[in-house]
Amino acid sequence: MKRLFTGISVDAMQLPPLVESVAALRAGHPHLRWSERAGWHVTLQFYGMVDEVRERQLREQLRTVNAGALEIAVRGMGTFERAGVLWAGVSLREDLEELQRRVVEVGEVCGFAREETPYRPHVTLARRKGRGGRGEFLRRGEIEPERDFGSFWASQFVLFESVAGPGGSRYEVIDRYLLRG
Repeated sequence: MKRLFTGISVDAMQLPPLVESVAALRAGHPHLRWSERAGWHVTLQFYGMVDEVRERQLREQLRTVNAGALEIAVRGMGTFERAGVLWAGVSLREDLEELQRRVVEVGEVCGFAREETPYRPHVTLARRKGRGGRGEFLRRGEIEPERDFGSFWASQFVLFESVAGPGGSRYEVIDRYLLRG
């Protein structure tokens, strides 16, 4: 069994303002578990634990997703206080919303449930360590809720395996799917 999700890899080198902001925040917040830049991504759909048969079916169905390359615009930072997550926002443009809808539909064909909450694309930058410490874990003035961090073109989406470890999850690429056009 593998813990799988689809997403778009984020090339941090194309977003220098975000890298700089994260570096500045990271220095002052050792109480957070910071996401490795190589693992930055925009989740399209989370599947959970998947056996080999369903993984094979999912991989085949994901190959049927027909969508064009798209621009991913990263704007602002925020937090999911309850979950203890610091994130960079991703503009929900029509082409991203359409790609996410198609990926979800393919997941449904394979028996995966559609998430109940509305799609809120983001890049997870850090998580609170441990389970304690509810409440604000960053001061409001430290994050940049309106800043334009730049954009990049995505020419593929990826099926990832999330592998848990003592320092947090690492993400291994299972398959890649080209976005044409």
